[in-house]
Amino acid sequence: MPYRSGSIARFINRILSGRRQPERDEYALKEVQDWYRKAQTIGHKGHWELNMRNHRISWSDEVYRSYNLTDKTPVDYDTCLSLIHPDDRPRLLKALDDTLAGIAPFDIVHRIVHRTGAIRYVHALGSCWRLTLPPISKMSAMPIRCI
Repeated sequence: MPYRSGSIARFINRILSGRRQPERDEYALKEVQDWYRKAQTIGHKGHWELNMRNHRISWSDEVYRSYNLTDKTPVDYDTCLSLIHPDDRPRLLKALDDTLAGIAPFDIVHRIVHRTGAIRYVHALGSCWRLTLPPISKMSAMPIRCI
């Protein structure tokens, strides 16, 4: 059957039409998440988040694959830095500092070192979200999240 514009949407709507709204919403969300994961895998693109409150880092499955890590254990700031090529760490930290200071978005090509010793180049992009508190607060400009 040839693809026709809107045929996928009509198919999903037929499936969802027999379900209650919360079930339809949950099903639709799972479908979107599945398509998002597939797109990241196909494009070899992942996403990451650095929580500035606890310095925890969250990685998508594709980022774990890029770093050649299969255990999916949570990664902290120090572990992440240990996987960056030693010659690239100062440049990466400067880029992160500039992003946190609001000088520039995070945009760097750097090397990572797999546990096997293999070296791979990655292009990391990111930006920060900041608290929106009254200007009199010392924490009003503090970044809380970088992705």
